[in-house]
Amino acid sequence: MTTHKDRAGRDHSQSERERTELAMTGGPAAGTASSASGTAGRTLSPGELAALHDAVATQNLLGLGTPAFTASSVLALMASLEALSAAYPQLVNPEFTGWVDQLYGLLAGSSTSYDQNFPALYLTWQVSQFPFDPASETVTVPNLGSVQVLLVVQDSLSPRWTSWADSIQVGGQKYGFYPGGVYPAFRNQCKINYTVQIMDESILFGNEYVQGAASREPWSPTAQPPAWNQALTSLMQSWGPAGCPANVFPPGTFVGYAARHLAVLDPGSWTDAEATKTAVQQVWDAQLAELRALAADSGPLTAQTCLYLLYLLLAVRSGDSECQAAVKELMNLGCSTPGHPNDIVGNQLVYAALMGVSDPAGTFAWTYPQRLQLLQDLQQLAAGDDPAAQALTSSLTATLRLQQVDSSYPEQDPNDSTNFDERKADTVAALRASLTGWQKQSA
Repeated sequence: MTTHKDRAGRDHSQSERERTELAMTGGPAAGTASSASGTAGRTLSPGELAALHDAVATQNLLGLGTPAFTASSVLALMASLEALSAAYPQLVNPEFTGWVDQLYGLLAGSSTSYDQNFPALYLTWQVSQFPFDPASETVTVPNLGSVQVLLVVQDSLSPRWTSWADSIQVGGQKYGFYPGGVYPAFRNQCKINYTVQIMDESILFGNEYVQGAASREPWSPTAQPPAWNQALTSLMQSWGPAGCPANVFPPGTFVGYAARHLAVLDPGSWTDAEATKTAVQQVWDAQLAELRALAADSGPLTAQTCLYLLYLLLAVRSGDSECQAAVKELMNLGCSTPGHPNDIVGNQLVYAALMGVSDPAGTFAWTYPQRLQLLQDLQQLAAGDDPAAQALTSSLTATLRLQQVDSSYPEQDPNDSTNFDERKADTVAALRASLTGWQKQSA
C-alpha cells in the first residue's frame, strides 16, 4: 500500500491492485497518455462561460438537493431565471443549450397552488420589480400642455376620481383628473398605461373634459429562450381585457404594491413551491445520463472536454441523492499521474481544465487574471453543505490557492518539472482511465 497527500492535503492510498488496474485500462502506469482530439459536442467556447455560470447558478436554486425554498431564495430564483434568459444567446454548447431549453419548458408547464402555472408567478415577480421612482408620470393634455400625475393603480376598469384637494392647477384654473391606469402591467401588452381626463370644476356633471395619455414600460418578455418567451406572451394574451388573476396580482394602490406581490411568492403563501423542484428533475436526470455516457465513451479526453465535464459535475451536484452520490464518488476516485501520484479525480480534473484554458496554442489562451477569476467563479458555484459540494469545493480551493501564489501556474507546476504538453497529456489520460473504471463499477 502506497500513501500520499494530494494537493488538497488529504491522505490517499493506492494498492498494488489499483495501480495494476490503471495500467490495464490505459492509465499513466501503462504509458499510454495521448493528446487526441476530444468528443464532438463536449467542448465549451470562451464566450459562453458567463451564460453557463448563470445556468448552473439557476440549477443551484432549483435542484432537489438544494435547501428548501425561503422567501429570499424564491426571489433569487426569479432573478436568476431573468439573468439566464438574458444570457441565453451566448450559449453555444448544444448539450447545455438543450438542458436550459428543457428547464424553461418544464417550468412553463409546472402547476402551482394558485391554479396558475409557474410563469404566472414569474410575472408576479416582474410586477413587484416595477420602477416606482419617479412616482408620477408627465401626461400631455391638449390645450393644457404637460401635467404631472401621481401613479395610481386601479383595481377595476372603472375610473376613480381623485378628491378636489388633489386637483390640478393649470393657468389659474382648477381641474380634477383621474388616472385610467391599466392594472396591473400585464394585459394584451406588457405595459402600464395612464389615461388622464382633465375636467373644469365648473362643469357640474363632468361631461366635458380634455384627455391626455402616457405609459410606462417596466419590462417586456425576453426573446430567449424561444419557448419561454412564447409561454409568457401567450399567458399575457390569454388574460386579455379582463386582466390578471387577482390571487397572484393583488389589486390596490402603489402603497405597499411591491410587498403585496412579493407576499404571493413567499413559500408560506405559495404552499407547493417545493413541487417545482420535482417538476424539473428531468434536467438533472438527463445530465446524469450524459455524465455516465461520457465516462463510458472509449475515446480519449482532452483538456477542453475536462472543462465541459467540470461544469457538468457542478450542474449535476444540485440534483437528487443519486446525482449527488455520483458526483461525490467520482470526485473522490483515485487518479494518478507521474507528477501527482495517488491523487484524485477532483484535483486532476480541475488541473486539466485549467491547463486547457491556459494553453497558449488553445482556444482560450487565458492569462493569469482570467484563470483566477474562472476558479473563483467555479468555487462560488460549488458552494454547499452536501458532500458532493464539499468535494468540488475542496479541489477547486486547492487549485485556486496554487494559482494565487504562482501566476505562472499551471504552465509551470512546482510539483512536476515535466513540460506542459506532456503533463496535460498525462493528466487527461489518467482521467480517462479513472472515468472508465468508475463507469464499469457503476454499470
